[in-house]
Amino acid sequence: MSIIGSIVADAVVSIFRRMTGKESSVKAGHEVSLETYAQFPIFLLLENEEIFGTWKDPEVTIAPEMEETFRVAVWVYELYVFLSVTDSIYGAEIADKCRNIQLETLKRGSDELAQTIGKSIDTIAAVIKSSIANPTFVDVDGESREVPVEYEIALEFLSGGTKPLFPIDRDNLLATGHGPNYDGVDWALAQCLEYGKQLSIDYFASLPEKRVRVYLEAEHEK
Repeated sequence: MSIIGSIVADAVVSIFRRMTGKESSVKAGHEVSLETYAQFPIFLLLENEEIFGTWKDPEVTIAPEMEETFRVAVWVYELYVFLSVTDSIYGAEIADKCRNIQLETLKRGSDELAQTIGKSIDTIAAVIKSSIANPTFVDVDGESREVPVEYEIALEFLSGGTKPLFPIDRDNLLATGHGPNYDGVDWALAQCLEYGKQLSIDYFASLPEKRVRVYLEAEHEK
């Protein structure tokens, strides 16, 4: 399967509605526990609010049959950005604890869903690490330009895993140097990923100052 597996956005919402039976408990000015802070993006996703409700770049046209793939891909990337922002503010240890809290919450609804999202986030992290260490450059009108990391991530969503939407014919790739014909879907997804990333960075980086103060409970420090 592709790295987003069989996740369907409406199924994610349905799972959390059954599992939690409540809306987001994070309100402006509140001081919350690490657990509530970690789960905050999940509740936003559940309610299709804020960045999870405005994930689509308005300049991108998406075919109806691809919209679900795009939406979930951007959602997962936004969850990754939340962890990345948390790392930059509170450190890697707290970010790891947030990730574990999120996956444990997901497991209560669907163990398969938790594993798929966990693997997807790990894949995104690996792609970004590889892109930083070994950036890809292409020639554009005689000028060498670096391929955006969001494009590399888009290719993983579209052609990674055991049942990709756009399988890569390795023999053809080796013989001709050409991969699948994405017909613009690859760059459209990359653009939506970039759009979602910027929304997420702006939104999550402002949480400690504008929306919520996090206190780290003793049980989460163990």
